[in-house]
Amino acid sequence: PADGTYTVAIHDLTYAAPAPGYFRVAIGSLDYVDQVFPAVVSRKGSTPLQLLGRLGGQRLVQLDATAVLQTVQNSPAMPLGDWRPLPWPAGSTPVGLRPRVQLSDFTELVEGVTLDAQRQLPTLGVAVNGSLVSPGEVDEYQLTVVEGDKLRAEVFAERLGSPIDATLEFKNDKGQRLATNDDAIGGE
Repeated sequence: PADGTYTVAIHDLTYAAPAPGYFRVAIGSLDYVDQVFPAVVSRKGSTPLQLLGRLGGQRLVQLDATAVLQTVQNSPAMPLGDWRPLPWPAGSTPVGLRPRVQLSDFTELVEGVTLDAQRQLPTLGVAVNGSLVSPGEVDEYQLTVVEGDKLRAEVFAERLGSPIDATLEFKNDKGQRLATNDDAIGGE
């Protein structure tokens, strides 16, 4: 708030970190990326990507989908899944780790980009990348099923850095709830 000498202190929350407690702190007017949307892209096609953070004074940066897909398909996977680092946009001077996306064998749809207005999902083996932006918002998708099919659904939110606590619910064509799950393993 004013010119002067300031102090930056770094410590373990409980002052009990095991030694050695390595860290790196960067201070300044820095470019950074907090999140990538969508965080998962299909190996089968390109999806426009957005870097969320601050790069060159912009809060949102679009990446060329075709170039990104070629880059990530040709880079080695990172530990703990098929995560791939993204290239930094030209002219940026970011701090921190490179943003990353995960490659998927599913058809990956993006709300508002590659998903139709009726929200009708194509053949199963599909994933939807969306966002809840206002209080009370519920995203619903239509899918055609065959009697006797056994379906499994999973929502990634926290693992992608999202603050939402997602609940998954299935309804029939009359709007009656068939199944719901809120963090239970194996749900109903």
